[in-house]
Amino acid sequence: MTPSRFCLAAGIVFLAAVSLLAQTTTGTLTGVVTQAGIPLPGVSVTISSPNLQSTRRDMTNQAGAYNFGALPPGEYTVRFDLEGLRTAMRRVHVGVAQDARADAALSVLALEEVITVRAAAPAVAETTEVQTNFQQQLIEDLPVARSITGITGLAPGVVAGVNGFQISGGMSFDNLYTVNGAVIQENLRGQPHNLFIEDAIQETTVQTAGVSAEFGNFTGGVVNAVTRSGTNRYSGSLRDSMTNPRWTARSPDIFVNAGGVPTRTSAGANLDQLNQVWEATLGGRIVRDRLWFFLAGRQSENESERFLSNSTIPYVAVTTDERQEAKVTGAITSRHSIVASYMNTPLEQVNNCQFGCYDLEAVDPFIRFPNNFVSAFYSGVITNNFLLEARYAEVNFEFDSLGGDDAGLATGTPINLTSPGFNTYANAPPFSGIETTDVRDNESIGLKGTYFFGSRAFGNHSITAGVDRFHETRRANNHQSATGFRIVSRTFAPQRAGGQTLVSLMPAIGSVVRDFAWWFPIQLQSQGSDLTTDALWVNDKWDLGSRFSSNLGVRFDRNDSSDSQGRKVADDRKISPRLGVAYDMLANGRLRLIASYGTYVGRLAESVAGITSAAGTPSAFAFAYEGPELRDLPTAEVARRFFEWFNANGATNRPTIAAIIPGFTTRLQGTLQSPNAAEWTVGASTQFGRGFIRADFIHRNWDDFYAAVTNRSTGTVTSPTGARNDLLVITNSNDLDRTYDAVELQGQWHVARHLDIGGNYTWAETRGNTSAEDVNGGPFATITKQYYPEYRDFSWNNPTGFLPTDQTHKLRAWATLGFDTHLGNFNVSVLERFDSGSPYSLTGSIDIRQSANFYGPGQPGGVPNPGYVTVPTGVTYYFSDRGQFRFDDLTATDLALNYKTNRAWLAGVSLFVQGEVLNVFNEDAATAVNASVLTHLQDPSLRRFNPLAGDVPLEGVHWRKGPLFGLPTAATSGQAAGSFQLPRTYRVSLGVKF
Repeated sequence: MTPSRFCLAAGIVFLAAVSLLAQTTTGTLTGVVTQAGIPLPGVSVTISSPNLQSTRRDMTNQAGAYNFGALPPGEYTVRFDLEGLRTAMRRVHVGVAQDARADAALSVLALEEVITVRAAAPAVAETTEVQTNFQQQLIEDLPVARSITGITGLAPGVVAGVNGFQISGGMSFDNLYTVNGAVIQENLRGQPHNLFIEDAIQETTVQTAGVSAEFGNFTGGVVNAVTRSGTNRYSGSLRDSMTNPRWTARSPDIFVNAGGVPTRTSAGANLDQLNQVWEATLGGRIVRDRLWFFLAGRQSENESERFLSNSTIPYVAVTTDERQEAKVTGAITSRHSIVASYMNTPLEQVNNCQFGCYDLEAVDPFIRFPNNFVSAFYSGVITNNFLLEARYAEVNFEFDSLGGDDAGLATGTPINLTSPGFNTYANAPPFSGIETTDVRDNESIGLKGTYFFGSRAFGNHSITAGVDRFHETRRANNHQSATGFRIVSRTFAPQRAGGQTLVSLMPAIGSVVRDFAWWFPIQLQSQGSDLTTDALWVNDKWDLGSRFSSNLGVRFDRNDSSDSQGRKVADDRKISPRLGVAYDMLANGRLRLIASYGTYVGRLAESVAGITSAAGTPSAFAFAYEGPELRDLPTAEVARRFFEWFNANGATNRPTIAAIIPGFTTRLQGTLQSPNAAEWTVGASTQFGRGFIRADFIHRNWDDFYAAVTNRSTGTVTSPTGARNDLLVITNSNDLDRTYDAVELQGQWHVARHLDIGGNYTWAETRGNTSAEDVNGGPFATITKQYYPEYRDFSWNNPTGFLPTDQTHKLRAWATLGFDTHLGNFNVSVLERFDSGSPYSLTGSIDIRQSANFYGPGQPGGVPNPGYVTVPTGVTYYFSDRGQFRFDDLTATDLALNYKTNRAWLAGVSLFVQGEVLNVFNEDAATAVNASVLTHLQDPSLRRFNPLAGDVPLEGVHWRKGPLFGLPTAATSGQAAGSFQLPRTYRVSLGVKF
């Protein structure tokens, strides 16, 4: 089907059924009623829940089926009535973004009516989607962070990535996180904001594969969270959660050989400060069964000890976090309802360090981040078979006062220290607190229609059709410093003396650049980007008999986006099939086979889509330092002398060694497409008693990567300064590779009344030759085989192998055991964690430019310039296979003890206390080590080599390991504890509930 015909068909469905929004905050409940194995029509099905205003009632159709949509998550009681047959009742949990099921087999009425109540199977075991649902009570019992990310980290297929979690091998910027239907992700890196209050989270569903057509704008996973609502009963809580840096044990000490003197790097906190997080909730009725309210608040002022880079010098950072939530649930009539919620989470920080701070002058004294969202949701039962839903959500976020406030060249210019073993800043903070405009907002709007029908011959169909729009914008003038300059010192290591930072600048030697400076002018103010995705989708949840079920769907996404200069950057259309089937081999849940196929289209990356825009984006000009040698001088004096030489020798009119001018040196090739992934899964599940086990094999591969191209055909451009530059073209490419293969195993078992066990295990491989993101800039365009192709070969420059976030084994296993005593209720829980070590490679930068003395005096060699304006001064070389080595495996046992008083003691009020011990046995795995490699570029005593000429590098001759090789990486920033897993840590919380 062509895109135009698809749009027409989807439009007809939309007009006939009015449609949907994907970021759902509700669930569905369906089932089949039989008698002696024969479907029963006309059975009255009534559902009730403390989370549902009033009750809802339906009648089974000719196929004995019923369906309830747009249900608020919670525990439901389902009652089945038909005259002449015994009434049956089921209890079932309806989860957020889940399809729950409760079947019933009615029997002939005996002399005395008997009502049976049984729990239905969990939706996770039956659905074609690979998902995990976490309810509030389990999270409160376990020794885990109660945040959205803390909960997400419990799910299978989720690993720590460059900027955040990577789900099923996807990039960390390419997940979808929602709270109450609002997309809570930050625009640039795609990471979730803290737009929640922990005690207010009701439940969270993490979808890792087999995702239905309702969801878009991701190639990783989908995380849906919903907060609590009011009920007919008044309830509330007050919690005080306490931590203290002294309650965390010391990590192993590290001794760094600095200048020939062994120096001990601190591996533990010295600050003795009680940090408290206060949370309060209150909910109840305004009008019984018609109007409910829910309020929540959170306040914390956290003091933490930080260390200046490459030192044991501490300073205290203070973060003030205040959050407020308000939510109203109203029944317009018994068939129409609306939910509106508001969340405000402004954050303030004192002593913020963005990328590493070598001295206090680089620490930003104060920043503020306003952040909030509003969402509204409507659902209406138009007929017993037709349900209509609508949603609107808006998220607002901005930076305020981030960066340096001193515009003086000597005292306000950051110095980037990048000599071997260093990657940090001195003299002044990066960015500019003088120019504070950086707004990152999004909004989503949509409609959803659900129509349910069925027959004995053709089974039961729940058809949903929808349309939604997701729009995000960033309006920023991205000043890189208060002065517009940044000095880079990379030749000699900095020193500390007399409370000052001493830095060196060395002049260039011939064509060899040693230290240099960047200039970042903004030549055009930002108009604000306009990234919009419109989507249409149709999905048929089809049940045929008691054994076969399927999700048959298709989604159409259109990206229509402009950058901050108002120029079109995307006009992309993609059709994504989403197909899933399940077959119950024995018709009793004991062996269910599951398979799915689908494609996912990611959201357009702001950092890539806006890279060619000059509006709000700084140009970057690099100038080699060619002045007098400056050795071990205070930072402000180094900056003063640099600018004294710089301004006396042409200043910004000097020749550049590199230049990046958005819109000139970097351009789009046509318009961008969003990266996308194709996936197929096969799995099986079994149910037993009050438990289940499910296993799924998942395979994914990605296409249409963001890519950077510069070759002889791309040509050159002349910048406004008159300088000629090679043109960098941003496009999409399939020259790159990224694949994910995994087996996810999960299960739970309610062993006895007070004993539950559960957990999950993931075996996975993430392979390829692109990470597609970094910690500083988020998503980026990866260099391809057509990026200066004369100077690189992917076999040694960018080979395929294990990517940095590959994690072969991940285990999360837990057990909770409760005791009811006359002293109160006790609950003990244990969580066992295992994460196999992530991979790393031996890589270094080599210079293979042609030189008359390439191999030594009078021994020419290297690659001649085929006609570029500039050629790479260094290209990456892999001295090992990609991902050949591994960091330590991480194991930990966490323990929690919960106690609460009996409610009867204090007229319905209970007191509770929770104590947690993380990493009980104080395991101390090093989670990251320095793997720096030196070549001739860093150590002239090492010989050059040219792999394109067949040269094979030898360790000790052409390369050697860096002086800090093998040391935990945070040792180089003075925070050794950051290189190890969290040591034994104690946490305590207490409060009241009613």
